[in-house]
Amino acid sequence: MPDKKTLILLTDFFPFEAYEPYLENEFKYLSEAFEKIFIFSASEKQKAIYDLPANILYYNFPANIQMSSKVNALLSFDKGLFKTEKKFVNSGLQQKMDLIKIKIMIMEYFKAKMLMKYIKKTLHEKLNNQGNIIIYSYWCDYKAISAALLKKEFPRMKAISRAHGWDVYFERNTAGYLPLRTFLF
Repeated sequence: MPDKKTLILLTDFFPFEAYEPYLENEFKYLSEAFEKIFIFSASEKQKAIYDLPANILYYNFPANIQMSSKVNALLSFDKGLFKTEKKFVNSGLQQKMDLIKIKIMIMEYFKAKMLMKYIKKTLHEKLNNQGNIIIYSYWCDYKAISAALLKKEFPRMKAISRAHGWDVYFERNTAGYLPLRTFLF
């Protein structure tokens, strides 16, 4: 029998709130396919509302950014990534890289870095066995960016993201912009 893999699932609410109902249906299959599942949820609730199998552990991670951290976000942003993103916005989207887009991009990147750091701290020993780890972001937002950053650091991992309408269509979002899509792809 082949080795079962580990799943790291990144969500907004599951398993603490009922806003991602499709995951409830998936968990029967996921819990059979993976030896261990670690859920990282941005929900502020502390008690799971779903009955989950014993091979699933879940954590809350802080998704809100304090004002003092916003300065760090600006200072820590990858300059090469900014240059690539600006080129994409100007040429690919035929838009101007304005202050609103810059703010969205930097904050999403910083939240992704914070989540990545939290995952690495929580699962530091588990990440060494990266060939058996799949990172699954339920949303194609900062959580998917975090998965991509982890994949970049641990190249043998597999990283996937589900995409919903607002994750795909730029016109459905603030400023008609979805940050760091070139990096994600």
